[in-house]
Amino acid sequence: MSTAINSHEYMRMDPDEALAALTDLMLDYAELQQQIAALVQRQAEAISTGQFTLLNALNDALEQASRDLVSMEPRRVALIRKVVEKYPLPEGPQTLSTLCRAVPSPWRERMEDARDQWLRAATAGKTATQQTRRLAEQALRHTRTLLVELAGRHAAMPVEPGAPVSGNFNTVG
Repeated sequence: MSTAINSHEYMRMDPDEALAALTDLMLDYAELQQQIAALVQRQAEAISTGQFTLLNALNDALEQASRDLVSMEPRRVALIRKVVEKYPLPEGPQTLSTLCRAVPSPWRERMEDARDQWLRAATAGKTATQQTRRLAEQALRHTRTLLVELAGRHAAMPVEPGAPVSGNFNTVG
């Protein structure tokens, strides 16, 4: 990812320098979104294979990536403000697509490419999140069913106090 921009540095930037920095930042957004999508996909794999230690590590990594994404937002807003000083947005919805149309070539094409990369990564992340959520819900339903069955078996088989328990964590009984 590109280097961080000091919070006041954008104020001294020429709007065209801000446009270059904004384009780089949008590419950074896309890269981070791709990382998030990959982490979420790995979460699904960890759930499917019962690798709960790995799942905890992936959750931590996803939390850090989310914090990184949020920390980029003030820079994005500041850079957009600087860019629209020179390239004002037309009336109507103020979107990234509108901004892309407001800037001249070759920035328009670079911004559109960055936007498209970000949208593809965000869509992949959304799809992976939906898949992981379904897997997690399925695993939770399965766990609840097993717990109900175990509770029923335990109630049906009274155990004398101090009696040895048979089986292990992978078997019932």
